[in-house]
Amino acid sequence: MYPELVEDPVYPDMYRVRWEDGKISDMVNKTRAKDAIRVFLERKGKIDRRMPRNRPEKAVGAFK
Repeated sequence: MYPELVEDPVYPDMYRVRWEDGKISDMVNKTRAKDAIRVFLERKGKIDRRMPRNRPEKAVGAFK
């Protein structure tokens, strides 16, 4: 079971992380929650931290 991003039922645009053991994190914004999950998975060895997170194809308006 992996950590899960969960929307806060009371506050819009706020999230919590449901960890593997069922515990729920404090309320944070989406960026912080996703980063916490990423760091957790890196430390568990489930993802490689050297892999780029985003792979832009080609920047629009880039120099030729």
